[in-house]
Amino acid sequence: MDLKKTSPSEIQGFIKNLKPNKSPGTDFITNRILKNFPTKFIIFIDLLLNMLLENCYFPKSCRMAVVIPILKPNSDDSNPQNYHPISLLSRLSKAYEFVILNRLNQHCLARNIITPEQHGFVTKCSTVTQLLSVTELAHTGF
Repeated sequence: MDLKKTSPSEIQGFIKNLKPNKSPGTDFITNRILKNFPTKFIIFIDLLLNMLLENCYFPKSCRMAVVIPILKPNSDDSNPQNYHPISLLSRLSKAYEFVILNRLNQHCLARNIITPEQHGFVTKCSTVTQLLSVTELAHTGF
């Protein structure tokens, strides 16, 4: 699969949409730190992600997470079953995953792999748009 290269503006767009107060992952880089990186560092991230894409490589460090147990509301904290895990991932691995997801979506859309009836996990589609499609089909008699 031929993947389009990333650009500094694509990386900048990803960083711009990050929520500033999220906890860091294994790299200890917070969203706030990423948002304050100079342009030269964004260009470096862009080069790094392009090299990873070009070599079809997903580093082991990107697959590591810090797992934090969170107590379920109104639960007994002495029972381990009352906790659910939250995985904190590296911000740079999240950027890489974002790029890969965009490339997969572009690939699928360009080749009509995703049918028009698919609304789940599709940009600008939801259960509401799915219901509108079904309603329209019902009105037109299929």
